[in-house]
Amino acid sequence: MATTSDTIGWADRFDRDTTAASEIDVRHWHRASRNPLPTARRAPPDNEFALITTRAEFDTLAGDWNSLFARCGRSTHAFQTFNWCSHWADHFLGGERDPTLAIVTARRRGRLVLVAPLVVERFAGLKIVTWLGAPVSQYGDIIAEEGPHLMPALRRAWAFLIDTVRPDAVRLNKTRADAVVGPLLDELGLRTTQRQIAPYIDFGASDSYAAFETRYPARDRKNRRRLNKRLQETGTVELTRTGVEVSPALGSRMGDHGRSAAAAAIDVVAMKRRWLTAKGLVSPALTDPRFAPFFAAAASSTDRPAGVAISALTISGKPIAMEIAIECRERASLHVIAYEQGYEKFG
Repeated sequence: MATTSDTIGWADRFDRDTTAASEIDVRHWHRASRNPLPTARRAPPDNEFALITTRAEFDTLAGDWNSLFARCGRSTHAFQTFNWCSHWADHFLGGERDPTLAIVTARRRGRLVLVAPLVVERFAGLKIVTWLGAPVSQYGDIIAEEGPHLMPALRRAWAFLIDTVRPDAVRLNKTRADAVVGPLLDELGLRTTQRQIAPYIDFGASDSYAAFETRYPARDRKNRRRLNKRLQETGTVELTRTGVEVSPALGSRMGDHGRSAAAAAIDVVAMKRRWLTAKGLVSPALTDPRFAPFFAAAASSTDRPAGVAISALTISGKPIAMEIAIECRERASLHVIAYEQGYEKFG
């Protein structure tokens, strides 16, 4: 238990994508002082910090938040865009047991230069600060202008958070090692207690799928062609994709396919739930009744596009495999992948 002068903090850390997978460091129960920063290390005096705790305050950030992302957002920030977070707020705020907003912002000469999307959760009488986004976001991070002012701003944001919210614990789970906030967490001395793997594929060196496929042994490619031929013998095979396309700056709409995306999102989640039931598995995220409506709204919204794209592999019009991906700049995060049990043999 933390004393009145201490805060307990921990974080789950996803390592940088380096080889065929990205690793996760899980950091637990590190004791940190409520005022850990000496005054000499404070951010420049023209930084103004604020704590956003209401939905009305959150909504007023839309323009500035989108502008900050356009200037400084990374491809790993798919789950920190204003649009994504606003859809989350639509579905996961307001209930008696839901978290409350604790978003830290920093402005320099009036311009938004830092957003830390955070919430406060209550558990066993404790006030716990964690990333905004559970159970639908894969990663947590801060969006901030980079340069010489970044580390001082991160330090002061942490001190402001602890002094203002006065939490009993800070839990920053699912934080990538290459996150903007990473250097601050390292400086605070959080201890790594677990490491996990998040696989990825880099298509950057290939100009076509045929070129990419050469990375696999000839035997594997031959087996893939054999399975593909068997699949085509069962009916007409088609691949469809739906969702609202967004520009790299995330805010201007390039396509309008969202109306059918809502139904597709519901279908993906239903297919995944059937698969879990058949395997005798339970997913707390997918059992949440708000999970499917969230993705339906995020995939179909034309005024707040969130980069949600849904793909479906169909046989004679019937979906047999589906996925929900979140696209941000040059990166696509495959979020929910599902297939019908009867087609598992096709690989």
